[in-house]
Amino acid sequence: MLPRADLEDGINAVRMLLPRCWFDAERCERGLEALRQYRRDWDEKLMTFRNKPRHDWASNAADSARYMAEGIEYCGLGSISQGRRRKHRYRSAMAA
Repeated sequence: MLPRADLEDGINAVRMLLPRCWFDAERCERGLEALRQYRRDWDEKLMTFRNKPRHDWASNAADSARYMAEGIEYCGLGSISQGRRRKHRYRSAMAA
């Protein structure tokens, strides 16, 4: 379980994580297309994008990516760089 986070922070976490990811183009095709299609609608009246992203077929995949990125950040794995991994201790949610 992750603490509740701001939607914008989660979207930004995905943006920061994606450049460090590798995907199997064939097996991940639908998920990658969902990430490409995740977007906000344009409000003609206000001449700006709406605050919340569009809720459509791409939302679930994008939300999954957001939870993954938030989890990586929350567990302290977000600072993996140059191929070196830090050792981490994991605590079971059941032990809490």
